[in-house]
Amino acid sequence: MTYKKRSSGTLSTEEQLRQIIPHYPKVLDNRILPFLDQYCLEIIRHASLVVVGSNNSEIPITVFNNQDLQVIDETKIQLPIRRLSTKDSKSESKSSASLYFLVPGIGHGLRVNGRLKLENDLVHLAVTGAYVHCARAAARSGLWESSILNSSDNPDNPENSKVTFPSTHQSFLQQSSFLLLKTMNERFETELSPRGDETGFLKMINDHALFIPERPGNKVAVSLRNILKNSSIELLMFKPGCLSLMRVKGSASVTTDGTLLDSSIVNNKRPKLGIKVENCEFEIFHSDALDTNAPWLASSQKSSEQLTRFSSVLSTHMNGKGLLAKVATPVVQMIVNHDMKNLY
Repeated sequence: MTYKKRSSGTLSTEEQLRQIIPHYPKVLDNRILPFLDQYCLEIIRHASLVVVGSNNSEIPITVFNNQDLQVIDETKIQLPIRRLSTKDSKSESKSSASLYFLVPGIGHGLRVNGRLKLENDLVHLAVTGAYVHCARAAARSGLWESSILNSSDNPDNPENSKVTFPSTHQSFLQQSSFLLLKTMNERFETELSPRGDETGFLKMINDHALFIPERPGNKVAVSLRNILKNSSIELLMFKPGCLSLMRVKGSASVTTDGTLLDSSIVNNKRPKLGIKVENCEFEIFHSDALDTNAPWLASSQKSSEQLTRFSSVLSTHMNGKGLLAKVATPVVQMIVNHDMKNLY
């Protein structure tokens, strides 16, 4: 389906953005740690998949088997990436990357930002920021609700008869319900952020442009603020239960186009804005990481009892490990419960 252009409604400043999404509580800034604490390491230990996005042109956004990474210490992670050449336009000192750790069966994830370092022909991420991300994107998408019965990405396999394997970028967009969004700020520092919704939430505007509705979040709006400064964007799209992924590269803008927003109403809730991605380049590829981990299998998924509750982690990161964190945790849990009941 294509959409007639009514008005661009393109935002160009953060002031315009904040007229739509109000400023966030500054206490949320405290949740970002300059190192990997026990809760971050807990998520990494249970994760099966990690998405990697970088400002280095030699590293396209992709997903790895988490076992292929090695945590050296609380400030350093070794990546399963071949030695980088020096032909990239950005110097090593300015080369940054972001990681997003996914735990099968668990909605919240871990975001880690840092600088890429080359040491003894090995690529390391020197951690500059780490924080736990809420479960709303995974919940809206039903990320872990699909299952796959066989690790062979073969639509002719009778055990996979209920799983549809998209063969074109249009069909993948129609069937995808979860993605990781890589943006960069004006200093080319990266961020990875999840987006998830009902299947079909990604709207094709034309053959080379698509629209991603923006649902309620924590109001920090890091990705949107980055897009206002730097339009370069990459997407890694998942179809739950499928062993293929799709990369999308393009140029993004933040839009309030009424026609696009009207097309994205869910439960009578209309998004206030969204992300338009133009000049899109699409690539569908098979993921060995998904094949190896079979993350969609119920037997590989973790239960919530195996990890510290998200509200406890968030409260500790914002308020420290003292009495204030203990007192604040029930309040944070009430806010989390409200958010999970009001996904739109």
